[in-house]
Amino acid sequence: MFLAAAIPSRADAQSGARLLVEISPGLLEPAEEELIACTRRRDQEDFRIQREPQGRFAARTGDFNLVVWAVTLVNSGRSLVIEMESGYHPRNVTILSARPEGRGRWQENVRVRFLNGGETRDGQRAITAPSTRAGGAAPATSPLDSLDGPRLYALARELGFRCEHGIVEPVPVGSIQGQIPPP
Repeated sequence: MFLAAAIPSRADAQSGARLLVEISPGLLEPAEEELIACTRRRDQEDFRIQREPQGRFAARTGDFNLVVWAVTLVNSGRSLVIEMESGYHPRNVTILSARPEGRGRWQENVRVRFLNGGETRDGQRAITAPSTRAGGAAPATSPLDSLDGPRLYALARELGFRCEHGIVEPVPVGSIQGQIPPP
């Protein structure tokens, strides 16, 4: 019953129209009231390379290597992988969550890549049904909703700031967003 709503029908696919994969309403919500666990990828520190820009790349400044955070939101069970430039600018964000048991035991995720100014470059929504097959089930995918990018960008900036500053305990709503430097 749910699968029919999540996967476009043959008629939709032939006409070029595409339905959005339905995701849980709280998947992209802010996380200030949640306990979080942050892990910074160790290889980022061990193999960090800084180069001075030269030639046609001289205008580019900042880190050449992205900081990668793996963040688990303990209360909601959401997990994020955030690739972030200095100054809390997410470049690539993936959020993954298991649907609540009442909606089936599906995995859902949203992946978004961002341009320099925080505009959405591309991304997708996906859900994967549980499977007993060795290769697993093929995910149902769709393009992003127009609000997915901005909401995930704000969530990634919030979590990147909290991880960088060691703020893992829940905080009052709105207290983190006011501390993050403007993009």
